[in-house]
Amino acid sequence: MNTDMVTQLIPGHGLKLKGRELQNYITAEVKRMRAGEKDYHLTIPTGWEKSERTINDIVVEEFRTTSRSNLVLLQFHGGGYTGAMHDKWRVSAILQASLVNAKVAYCVNYRLAPTYVYPAALEDALAVYNYILEQGTDAKDIILIGDSAGANLAIETVMFLRDHNISLPRVLLLQSPWVDLGTSQASRTSNREKDQILGRTAPLYPEILKPSYAGSLSVDDPHLSPINGNLAGLPPMLIQTGGNEIFLSEDEEFAHKAAHAGVHVTLSIYPGMPHNFGICLPELEESVQSEYEIRDFVRHYTENN
Repeated sequence: MNTDMVTQLIPGHGLKLKGRELQNYITAEVKRMRAGEKDYHLTIPTGWEKSERTINDIVVEEFRTTSRSNLVLLQFHGGGYTGAMHDKWRVSAILQASLVNAKVAYCVNYRLAPTYVYPAALEDALAVYNYILEQGTDAKDIILIGDSAGANLAIETVMFLRDHNISLPRVLLLQSPWVDLGTSQASRTSNREKDQILGRTAPLYPEILKPSYAGSLSVDDPHLSPINGNLAGLPPMLIQTGGNEIFLSEDEEFAHKAAHAGVHVTLSIYPGMPHNFGICLPELEESVQSEYEIRDFVRHYTENN
């Protein structure tokens, strides 16, 4: 691992706040984020190069470094299946690729709802995954990561691969995954006011209540809500979720179901954190530690297996 590069991208510790001070800070920063005042500007770090390629008419952004590692990071971004790629995901992809010592990170600009509904995003995800395999990458060297809707897409991609006897990625990293497109989970109500990022006041909240990506499918269909599907045979997964986020209950249930199906699962709940805190609030101590947890999880399954 290039420790100098990691030091450039992430500190050893983040901003440490507690209680009301922490919640006030999050509320203020989310307000800045929605106003476009929070800086997520991408600066390509020394030793990295960016290029773009088109795969099945989908733009895929490739960030490559000189690492001798065989590992490849494949990222599916969040945004309720309606939000486009943003620098905050590009920054995150480079950071996470550096942490896990990957030689390349791919960011996928999959098609978005409401113009494109299921299975458009899944088709795009599969096209990029197959492209990576065609380049000679072994599936066991692919680290698949997604946040929110991107985590939903990552799970659905892996379930499709399993069902069609296509080699699976080494690990599955899920940040605040949206695993139930229905609205019956307890935290959808109990955390509706607490979750400053995806709660009742969030611009994306209506999409959570009525997902346009579902198209004509029922929101309970396992192709949209993997919590209702067969989870056996999936790769080891890390699930990170916030104690204040509206997806907390479904993330807990999903982890339990996956473990019951024989999947190696680590579920980490970060107290006081809203939805997708690691991506949206990277300066917080909890976010910094969540990135190091990703590093350690990947290291465990790539160096010890």
